[in-house]
Amino acid sequence: MPVGGFVFGFIHIQGSAWWNVLARGIVGMVFAVLTSITLGFPPRNEGGVGEPYNVWPYIIATGIALFLITTVVCLSWRTSKKD
Repeated sequence: MPVGGFVFGFIHIQGSAWWNVLARGIVGMVFAVLTSITLGFPPRNEGGVGEPYNVWPYIIATGIALFLITTVVCLSWRTSKKD
């Protein structure tokens, strides 16, 4: 869940250029913690009022991507080990 929150924070930051990786990384870390605490629904603003974000699509997409990457790496490792 924290990785999906990090990806959401990294992509969703407003007012920062794409080349500002440091600011995007910091916001991603904050959203990783907030997503874990709020179980996938971090607040939209600092006060915590109003509709929360729904980060579950990012969590699911990140989980699928990590699963596929891990599967490909493990299969590659097994085939290279047999030779």
